[in-house]
Amino acid sequence: MALTSGAISLVKKFSDKLQVAATAATGGTGPYSYTWYIDKSSSSFSPDASNQVAGATGLQVTIPDLIPGQTYYIKVVSADDGASGSTVTSTALTAATEPQQANPNTFAQNAGLGQVDLRYSINTISAEAGEDLVSGQAVKFGSDNKVHACTANTDRVDGFIVLNVKKNNYHAGDYLEIARAGTYISLRATSALSAGDACVIDPTCIGGVTAIVSTETPTAQAMKSCSEGELVVCYLACPAL
Repeated sequence: MALTSGAISLVKKFSDKLQVAATAATGGTGPYSYTWYIDKSSSSFSPDASNQVAGATGLQVTIPDLIPGQTYYIKVVSADDGASGSTVTSTALTAATEPQQANPNTFAQNAGLGQVDLRYSINTISAEAGEDLVSGQAVKFGSDNKVHACTANTDRVDGFIVLNVKKNNYHAGDYLEIARAGTYISLRATSALSAGDACVIDPTCIGGVTAIVSTETPTAQAMKSCSEGELVVCYLACPAL
């Protein structure tokens, strides 16, 4: 019988890691070995050395060092070690890490995603959600006069959702606060940034900003140098109505 991959399921998710499990492979001749892969670009990604999870060889693994609020695609490759050494790749599991939660400490000590520096919060307004949204998300006003998620780095950004320590998730019809141009807010860097870099939103990561690589209109400016995955204070340059 041909080698068949087991199914992957999500066991538990955290802001910076995912616990996943797979059922055992069937067919062929055991024993089997397993290699895990993770990618954030597409469920159709090809497993290779660049996206392999180091040291993950069991049927249940923990994948560390992930970005909060990010969607990931996970595959396991099963090898038929007892016979011809053939391999089979599973269907991708789609799983997202938890958004980063607020810390009760002050902004300067330990900011959360979407938290504004109150000393410089000069341009925030209330708005109504037109869909499910979370703190830190870049939004734009729709024809219904409600805010909707920006889905491309070329979208007009009308603001970023401000962190509310009592409520981090919003549904259509909920009221929230958005930060506009001139405000300092904590966002997630999805590429390495240098102090002063102009940034645009990264639509693959909630609350994510990345360095400009073409002719997009900047929505923010990084206030310090940082690595990919870190929170960074940004000065908002998004348009104000």
